Amino acid sequence: MALNIQPSTGIFPAAGGEIIFQIHSLADIRLAFKVKSSDNDRCEILGQRPLSSATGVRICGGQATAITANLAPRRIANIEPPTRIFPAAGGEIIFQIHSLADTRLAFKVKSSDNDHYRVRPVYGFVAAKQQQSLQILRLEGSPKEDKFVVQWAEVPDEETDP
Repeated sequence: MALNIQPSTGIFPAAGGEIIFQIHSLADIRLAFKVKSSDNDRCEILGQRPLSSATGVRICGGQATAITANLAPRRIANIEPPTRIFPAAGGEIIFQIHSLADTRLAFKVKSSDNDHYRVRPVYGFVAAKQQQSLQILRLEGSPKEDKFVVQWAEVPDEETDP
């Protein structure tokens, strides 16, 4: 889980009251979150916004109400296919970065072995709700386990440096 929530649950007294949940991002990227209540007539949730490192969410309850903080990060992109195995003899695989965001994304590809792989493009932009091809070429070499990480973030349209 990319988020840590303290306290993880809260029970309001019958007279009402307030609980402040501290939400901490465990990821190196900015996350978005949403808090839901099963009884919006008796609960007011303040502070829904993108998450940087730590955010407080204040929940005001009316009568006896139980709240469970169950937050999940909003996914803004997918990679297809999600995993692949390259033969030791080498080869090329084309991946697609699919933007699920309503805004433009910047991306950067990192590899655990830059000697045996060629990535094109290494970084770039994906327009909102569009896709970008990502070519990974493996050179011939001994079989071993390597990893790729594609990092992405939402960026404004006027941004020119991914």
